[in-house]
Amino acid sequence: MQTVMSILPLDVVGFFALVCVFMAMTGLGAGMNPARLNLSRADRWRVGAAVTIALVAVPIVTLLLAKALDLRSAALVGILLVGISPGAPLALRKSRESGGEAGFATVLQVTVALLSIVAVPAWIIILGALYGKDAGISVVILAKQVFIAQILPLACGIALVVKTPAFAKRIASPLLRASGILMLVLVLLIVSQVWRALLVVPAHAVIASVCITAAAVAMGHWACGPARETRTAGAVICALRNPGIALLVASANDLPAGSKIIILAHVLITAILLVAYLAAVKRLAPDPDPLARG
Repeated sequence: MQTVMSILPLDVVGFFALVCVFMAMTGLGAGMNPARLNLSRADRWRVGAAVTIALVAVPIVTLLLAKALDLRSAALVGILLVGISPGAPLALRKSRESGGEAGFATVLQVTVALLSIVAVPAWIIILGALYGKDAGISVVILAKQVFIAQILPLACGIALVVKTPAFAKRIASPLLRASGILMLVLVLLIVSQVWRALLVVPAHAVIASVCITAAAVAMGHWACGPARETRTAGAVICALRNPGIALLVASANDLPAGSKIIILAHVLITAILLVAYLAAVKRLAPDPDPLARG
C-alpha cells in the first residue's frame, strides 16, 4: 500500500483535477440565473441548518463511529479526515444534476466551502487534543484551495451571465460535458493504480464510511425539507466530503499512507450510496419541471 500511494500525488493528476473542477464550476456559474441566489427567509434557515450539519454534526457522528468501531491507525486517520472535510467542489454539480434547486444549492455550497476554511483547522486541533497527535493545516492554504477551485470559477461563470448572457448560455453545457469526461478519465487513472488496495480496505472502515454518508444524507434530507429540490441539495452537499482537503491534511502532516486509500474508498462508497438515495427519491417523488431548476 505504501508503494501504491507514493504514485498518487503526481503533479499532472493534481493539475488536471484542478482543471476539471474549474471547468465544472465555471459551467455551473454560466448556467446559473443570478436572481435565484436571493433566497427566501425560510430557505436561508434551511441553509443554516445544512451548514451546521456539514460542518458540525457530520464530524461529531464520525468521532462517535470511530470510537464505537474502535478504528485504529490508517483507518482511523482516513475516516476522521473525510468526516471533518466538507465542501466537495463537485457537490454543487451533483446536486444540480440530481434536481437540487439551483440558487439554494449554490448558496449552500459556497457557504460550506467558505466556512470550511475555519472549521477544518478547528477540528484538527480538537482531534489533536483527543488523540494526542500534533497536526495542522494552514488556513491560508485552505483559503487558496477553496478560492481557486470553487469561488473564482463560479464567480467567473455568473459574471459571464451578467455581462454576456448569450455567450454564457453557449459555453455552459460544453464546459460541463468536458469536465465530466476529464473527471471520468482521472477516476479511471486513479482506480487503475489503487484498485488492489481498495479491495482490502478493512470492513470496519467500510462500515464507518457507509454510516457517515447515510447519516449525512438523512440529516441533510430532513433539515432542508419539505420541497424535494431543497431536500436533494441538502442531502448531497452534506454527504459529499472534500477529498482534496483530506488528502492535503494527510500529506502535509506525514500521516499513514494507508489513510489516503481510506479517503479514496470513502469517495467511492459515497458515490454509490448517493446513486441509491437519488434513485429512491426519484421513485418516491416524480421529477419536477427541469426548466424550473435553472
